[in-house]
Amino acid sequence: MTSHHHRHHAKCSKHFKVLSKVFRDVDLKACGSRENNALVQFLRCEVKHSYASCRPLLESYERCHKSVMGVGAFGKQTDCASELEGLQNCVCGQDNDLGN
Repeated sequence: MTSHHHRHHAKCSKHFKVLSKVFRDVDLKACGSRENNALVQFLRCEVKHSYASCRPLLESYERCHKSVMGVGAFGKQTDCASELEGLQNCVCGQDNDLGN
C-alpha cells in the first residue's frame, strides 16, 4: 500500500491524521491491529459523511470483522482482507487516490 493525498470529508480529518501516520504499515490481513483499525475508522467516517453507496461494503466488512474477532473465522476465511480491500477501493476509487 502506498499513501497519497486524499481529499477527505472535514469531519474525518482526525481519522485521516491518525491513518496518515501508520498507513504504510497497514496489513489488510491483520484484523484488529492498530493500523488496520485506523484504516477502518477513516473509511467508516468517509462512508458516513460522503460515500453512502459504499455502506454495503462497510457492513460486509463489519460482519466479517465481528466473526473473525469472535470465533476466529468468517466462513472459511481467517481474515477480512478482501472485504477491507473492497471497502477501501469503493471509498478511495471515487474521487481520490488513497488506495493502491
